Amino acid sequence: MRRAHLNDLENIPVFLAIGFLFLFTEPSAFEAKVYFFTFLGARLVHTVSYLNGLQPWRAISWGVGFLATIGTPPHDS
Repeated sequence: MRRAHLNDLENIPVFLAIGFLFLFTEPSAFEAKVYFFTFLGARLVHTVSYLNGLQPWRAISWGVGFLATIGTPPHDS
């Protein structure tokens, strides 16, 4: 449990910082919800997978969360 918590402490603050900066790009509410809820869901699945030793779900959920963190929002031309 402690290792899962420490893992979350490594990933969640980065997403929060990037998510805060993302808000300055004035995304639509839909765009913001997609990124934020995708990250939330991925972290929940990752934590459960971490605690139960479920591979490849742990790696897949980490990857989904990472992509939600670095994703580039679509903008109108």
